[in-house]
Amino acid sequence: WTRLFGRGLVEEIDAKGKHLPSDHAQLLDDLSSEFVNSGYDLKRLYHGLVMTRAYQLDARKPNETPRPELSYAEALPRQLSPEQLCDSLGRLAPSFAASRDPFAPDPLRDAFVQRMRTVAQEPLEYGGSTLQSLEMLHGDQVQGVTTSSLAGVVPALADPSLSHEERVETLFLSTLTRMPSEAERAEFVQYLEEHGQASQLGAALADVAWALLNCSEMNFNH
Repeated sequence: WTRLFGRGLVEEIDAKGKHLPSDHAQLLDDLSSEFVNSGYDLKRLYHGLVMTRAYQLDARKPNETPRPELSYAEALPRQLSPEQLCDSLGRLAPSFAASRDPFAPDPLRDAFVQRMRTVAQEPLEYGGSTLQSLEMLHGDQVQGVTTSSLAGVVPALADPSLSHEERVETLFLSTLTRMPSEAERAEFVQYLEEHGQASQLGAALADVAWALLNCSEMNFNH
């Protein structure tokens, strides 16, 4: 629960005495019973938790009033793990992503994960560093998935049948998994119109993808 929600039903698992909030006691009992009845199936437990409405809520927007923390009425932003971030990058260029065999060695992925490993101990603790920022700005992984020389989203968007609006929407969905706001759409479409003419389109699309990968929203589960 702590790993997925950022805050546990019980923060101090080893605490003695009456430390469990009464409003969560029944939930913890139900989860425990289901886990035992499933034969201690961790995959089923994870699936059940991520399918809940509580997990699927988004985080509070900056201009919204905070809601009661213990009610799980909103998501708490959590930094993506190095593995999650690497796999997210790989969706832009499958040929550059991890090996199809999950048990096969993948030096490129292993090196990226090692460089992006943080010292944060808690799910809600931010552990970014200058080295990791530089990795996202100039690292081989990011450069690889945004290049137009590899099969993936960026070169596919150079298809002349697509409009700049469709290209921008696809890049947003491929990176931030959401549609762009009207302001974002207008800004990036204008960039493609000014810098994406003829043979320069691939490079302009790579620039847009690079910008989205390096925004703070990309690094968080919210």
